[in-house]
Amino acid sequence: MKIRYFGNGQECCVYCEDEAFLIKLHQLFEGFEVIDSNDNGCLVYSQIHVIYIKEGKYCVIHEEVKEVWNIEQALGYVVKTVLGLLGKEINKKYFLHGGCVQYRGKNNCFLGKTKSGKSTLTYFLCHEPYCQYITDDLICIDESLNCVPFLKPIFIRDSKYIEDCNNITVIQYQDEYRYCTMPEHKIAKNELYKIENIFIVERNPMKEFTVERLSVSAAFINIWQNMYKSEFIYDKRNIALIIAKSTNVFKLNYRDVTCDLKMILGYMK
Repeated sequence: MKIRYFGNGQECCVYCEDEAFLIKLHQLFEGFEVIDSNDNGCLVYSQIHVIYIKEGKYCVIHEEVKEVWNIEQALGYVVKTVLGLLGKEINKKYFLHGGCVQYRGKNNCFLGKTKSGKSTLTYFLCHEPYCQYITDDLICIDESLNCVPFLKPIFIRDSKYIEDCNNITVIQYQDEYRYCTMPEHKIAKNELYKIENIFIVERNPMKEFTVERLSVSAAFINIWQNMYKSEFIYDKRNIALIIAKSTNVFKLNYRDVTCDLKMILGYMK
């Protein structure tokens, strides 16, 4: 199967004949363009081979990697590798580390450090009325500073936050389990969306719920720190500064998403 992301023209091939593995892979990449193909071709950089051996074990071959894993580990490697290849910066496309949700017609981004609660917050927001899912983990920005949907599953670390267990795929990556789910209400993937609000997220139950409007300089620093690394450092400084000047940027601390969600929605309008 060939998986393509229209936002930057990147694609990756996964060759596998095991039906159980392919079904799970299809579910995880339903937001991308997926083309089924029986042509295994040559083993090149953008192609991953997955071979079912026996007793639930899969051999994964990609570049220098040739490992035997269970299905959760094999899925974890394939999914992370494919997303890494699809999420390369190219053709003046930039990536921010965060999630994005449309609420009542306005597009809101949530940036922050790893384990700051971005994905959990994005997941809960997408279950609210008038909310639609745009992206999680990778926010693709084009040269006009519009958001290009990157419809990958939301990866949640803690299973206690998962409400609908019927639509969950479990993957294992670097000794860590992720619970993957695709929100039901998704944005049109072939359209562009102007970013109106940006929230720099921190989840700290020991602090009060706060939302603070940031100055342009503070907003610039936080946005730039949450841009993926690239050799185009100068361009990225300029992009971060333009985004800081053209959007509303807030510092957000929430204690627990289940009790603070309504207050967060009030600032997204």
